[in-house]
Amino acid sequence: MAEFEVLKNVDQRTKWLISGYFREYESTFKFRRNESYYNIPELAQTITLSYFAIIEYFAQFYVPHYCILLTDDYTRIRRKADNKAYGYFNVWKNTCFGNMNINPRENSGIYQWFIKIINMKQDAMIGFGSDFFNMNANLCETVAPFYALKCSTGTLYAKYKTEKVSANLINDRYYINTNNNMNAFKNGDIICLEFKIDSNKSAENNSYIKLYVNGVDKGIAFNTNELELDSPYITYRVAVSLCQDGDSFQIIDFKHYSI
Repeated sequence: MAEFEVLKNVDQRTKWLISGYFREYESTFKFRRNESYYNIPELAQTITLSYFAIIEYFAQFYVPHYCILLTDDYTRIRRKADNKAYGYFNVWKNTCFGNMNINPRENSGIYQWFIKIINMKQDAMIGFGSDFFNMNANLCETVAPFYALKCSTGTLYAKYKTEKVSANLINDRYYINTNNNMNAFKNGDIICLEFKIDSNKSAENNSYIKLYVNGVDKGIAFNTNELELDSPYITYRVAVSLCQDGDSFQIIDFKHYSI
């Protein structure tokens, strides 16, 4: 049923766990033990699974909506025309954050956001931010850690511990990496942002941010040593900054896998 499409976001381990619990409970129905699998309606298991589904959408944006419009389900954002009364002649004065808040010290797993470029006239920034008050500025205009992709060039931007990036540090703010496997993006492209967090600190590349473009693996953009994971109070949300009037991006899917 369409109402339960969201169940595709439930990881397989959780599905097995809930299925096993129902089978074990059904075995207590001794009077129909030979037909125990059918004692509890399948709908009950489906409803239980729905409580474990993660629904992703744009949850934080500048309010009132002077420069950003959202669809009714909050999955699609569009930049409005500049409004002189509110000072929106700077093309980058906006960042929208997703609902899923990842705490690297508590959460683990592989998280994937699939974001489609509906319309992009010139440029946009897409990635992960940790400064959720930074909604009326560009994703990169912050002193807090962030990891971003510049869509007009495929360039990677980031800010984290300065001792990790001393060779590439730019103005003591963030570093820029143009040596990657990406080019400029266009309308219709689907960017998958994959954020892996593994509590096993000894594993190689136990945590990373990887990018896919239209299903093609573009490799790890930021590795374990480049991620700010242990600092207290630092959490991350997916983030998008739109550049020009009419630019529009949409979250078309979100997945989480246990590890």
